[in-house]
Amino acid sequence: MLQILDKNGELFVKDGYIYLPLLFDPSVEEEIVEAVESISGILPEGIIAEVKGKRFIKSISLKSLIDGCEKLDPALFERIRNEVIIGYNYGVDPSKIFPDKNLSSIVFHVMPYFVRRHRDFRKEKGEEDILDVIADRINIPSRFYDDAERVIAGEKLRCSIRASDEEVEEPFMGEGIVMVKSLEEWLTRSLKVKINREESKRRSQLFSHQEGVHYGRKKRIAAMLFISEKGAIEMDGFGFMRVSGTHEYIIYKRTGEYALKDFYGRLYLFPDCRVAVSTYSLKPFVMERYKHPFLQWYDSGQEICLKNFVVPREITPENIIKALEEGINAILYGYSGRRRNGYHSLDLEGGGFIEMEFEEIDDPLFPRRRTMKRVVFDDYRIPDDHPKIVSGEVKITNSHTI
Repeated sequence: MLQILDKNGELFVKDGYIYLPLLFDPSVEEEIVEAVESISGILPEGIIAEVKGKRFIKSISLKSLIDGCEKLDPALFERIRNEVIIGYNYGVDPSKIFPDKNLSSIVFHVMPYFVRRHRDFRKEKGEEDILDVIADRINIPSRFYDDAERVIAGEKLRCSIRASDEEVEEPFMGEGIVMVKSLEEWLTRSLKVKINREESKRRSQLFSHQEGVHYGRKKRIAAMLFISEKGAIEMDGFGFMRVSGTHEYIIYKRTGEYALKDFYGRLYLFPDCRVAVSTYSLKPFVMERYKHPFLQWYDSGQEICLKNFVVPREITPENIIKALEEGINAILYGYSGRRRNGYHSLDLEGGGFIEMEFEEIDDPLFPRRRTMKRVVFDDYRIPDDHPKIVSGEVKITNSHTI
């Protein structure tokens, strides 16, 4: 983040804001004095500061530098975070106990929303309660309980928890001209304080709840160890999986089987599929090879046609939930047999617009020649008295559109 600046260079700090040098080459000072002064005349007051004959321009605030460091400079943030949590001596790799930010967001905020119909998620739950539910419902191998036992038994762990509860003083950043390297040192100290406080809060939730109940703490730690290592679980049709070698995740919700009606009221039984988004894009897509009127082809990884949905840019639990629900609702409820909307029409003879899939043909005379391959749904047709429909096991999700 600060790498682009000369470590021996100077900055100006005033009222909690960092001012960057406006002129980097003194040799051109005289030539552009008039230009700079004219710019200063049209800029809001306080944007440009002159100190000891040097000009600086207002940039980011010190608070924003700390709060945004995780996104602005992920490598620096992760390095400092590791330095902090490794110092607690948990007995196992601490990164396996406390997950990355994306994983925490999914487990503690997104997952409870989609499995809220389960009795354990009817009320607002804390992190420790959610871990209890996961431990009760997921088959966690015994080795994770063994690791959890070592964590709890470590005397160094208990000492580190007591020490981390002590208030850590905020580093002070003086005003005036400062060296870039001094700002870097202040940023490092400030991030350590911020991370230590966040980790202290997490440790309190994980270890202090039901302090006298040894097994309760052990199973929560085992659940977190399991989740952090595997990076994937599924409950009640909701699941997530880590993208290999990253801290990015694919989050999905299963549709289950469902039926759609065409223009003539005939039924089509669609198989279960996973509607998904990711922590790097909230555009909903299907994970399996799948066909549907709102999918352009018969393939896996297809984005779902969402005509009026504006994809959120910020990856937050609320936006993940919103995007997943938009994708699921489009697949289950969006197709209107009367309007024959989407890329395809269920009833081909009805004259609905059909998007064509092109298939390459190895032809030496016409190497780019392609034939058209339509996406059809005849194999999904079922009778009105199909057992799954009659029993109510499968719902007709677009009945309101007929």
